[in-house]
Amino acid sequence: MESIHKSWIDIDIYTAAQSIKNFTTGIFPSHWLEMAKTRLYSDDLNASWTLHRIVKDIITVFTPICPFFCHHISLTIYDKSSVMADKYPKLNLKIPSYFSNLDNFSQLIIDFNSFVWKKKKDNGFSLKSEISDVEIPKELEILSAALVRMHNLK
Repeated sequence: MESIHKSWIDIDIYTAAQSIKNFTTGIFPSHWLEMAKTRLYSDDLNASWTLHRIVKDIITVFTPICPFFCHHISLTIYDKSSVMADKYPKLNLKIPSYFSNLDNFSQLIIDFNSFVWKKKKDNGFSLKSEISDVEIPKELEILSAALVRMHNLK
């Protein structure tokens, strides 16, 4: 979000658009949404709210690039146009120190997920298969329960 915000301030539309696209079509669904799926299937309201908030913020930051589409979607879902947003989305929550640099934290998740997916592929396992001999890095211990469920780790 911070790199997108900086791109908007610098009037760097290309970088903003690419950052939004990379997050919304790559990082978010492949890594964050995959981790949250088991919680969503369990009707976890915190997971649902968080994903809802992410989608709402994506619509808001994408509005300058695609105003008519974002207007329609936000009006349909929220009964308020994203075109009317007067502030860049920010959470007013105290963020724990391990999330202080989300870009680096996300990269750790991407690297770990890619490692596990490659290991399964190399062993001829499906992505749903149970796998052992995989250690969650210390930096990702806060997400260990989600990563164990996501990758079916033993």
